[in-house]
Amino acid sequence: MSAEHRGQLRDIMSAMTGPSSTSQDTAATAPTVAIVLRTRNRPQLLPRALASIGAQSYRDFRVVVVNDGGDAHQVARQVGECAAVRGRVDIVTNTQSVGREAAMNTGVNNSDSTYLVIHDDDDSWHPDFLHRSIAYLENSPDGAVATRTEIVFEEVTEEGIRELGRDVLAADKSQVTLGEVLRANFTPPISVLYRRSVHDAVGLYDGSLPVLADWDFMLRLLSAYTVGFIDGPPLAYWHHRASSGDLGNSVVVASEDHARFAGVIRDRYLRAGLPLNGGLGVSLQIAAEAQHLDKVGQRRHEHVDWRLGEIEGHVVAGLLEANRHLVSQGNRMVARLQEIQARLDDIERIQLSQTPRVRLRTYLRAASELSARLGRRSRER
Repeated sequence: MSAEHRGQLRDIMSAMTGPSSTSQDTAATAPTVAIVLRTRNRPQLLPRALASIGAQSYRDFRVVVVNDGGDAHQVARQVGECAAVRGRVDIVTNTQSVGREAAMNTGVNNSDSTYLVIHDDDDSWHPDFLHRSIAYLENSPDGAVATRTEIVFEEVTEEGIRELGRDVLAADKSQVTLGEVLRANFTPPISVLYRRSVHDAVGLYDGSLPVLADWDFMLRLLSAYTVGFIDGPPLAYWHHRASSGDLGNSVVVASEDHARFAGVIRDRYLRAGLPLNGGLGVSLQIAAEAQHLDKVGQRRHEHVDWRLGEIEGHVVAGLLEANRHLVSQGNRMVARLQEIQARLDDIERIQLSQTPRVRLRTYLRAASELSARLGRRSRER
């Protein structure tokens, strides 16, 4: 019987026997994939995450909900209310919070499966995420696989969760390589399914880090394994909010920690590599190259500034010249209008100064002169 068929059979048995306890339910056989869902005081978000898991077309999974110091009764109630995952959940509660990063290890250590994936309580999946990711790894030697991911911008209000917009994460990337991830991690945990055996080779997550343990783990994973990539429409959704407190994203509320510990992690690997790379020689050479690139970048920046200044000067000069011509034309037009106005004033003054009889004689004289001119022209022809 295939792993997926075992999952379908478990669904049928769950439906026949009714609701199961959400606390430390055990399966007869180990599931194909364990989903580590870490949460802490997010009752507005946890039901959506559970529903996202329950909507998966692939059914041979087990969920380990790691309640990291939050309200245990509230978590148990919300898990129990999600019928789509009923009978498939173990809840592990830390009476004292060990931190988001260490909570991942709690979930890993309390699960048994061929594959693992970290699912935060504020993220979600496309229904085919597990199906396509597991199908990929079952036909590939890669240690893990990532999927195209979409960032979902949202806010939590009294009425509920309101979506503000979406954007594809790292739309210019179509593969996961060590070289790219050395610069920055564009594979959030929600988008990566990996083999449990990876932990035997590279260890667990670094629980001593307050942030970026997923990036540190991905660096070690890519040092030992290749990672596949499923392109196309996004299968993972990384939700972002500008909220503070428990509802906040670590990339937002802990942005300073991210910047600081990115440097800590880089320094750690640099130090670890010194004995293997002949001391400081290689590192000094790399630093020299980086300094050279900084200088080249600075020179290019200065050149661009100079060119922009030059272009700005030409543009300003052109605008001034155009404005000068416009002013000159405007002045000529005003003078012409003033001349016409003066003529109209003269005509009006003459009209007002003459009696009707005099004006009539003037008009008759002008008509007679015009008739005489027309007569002469006619005879000349």
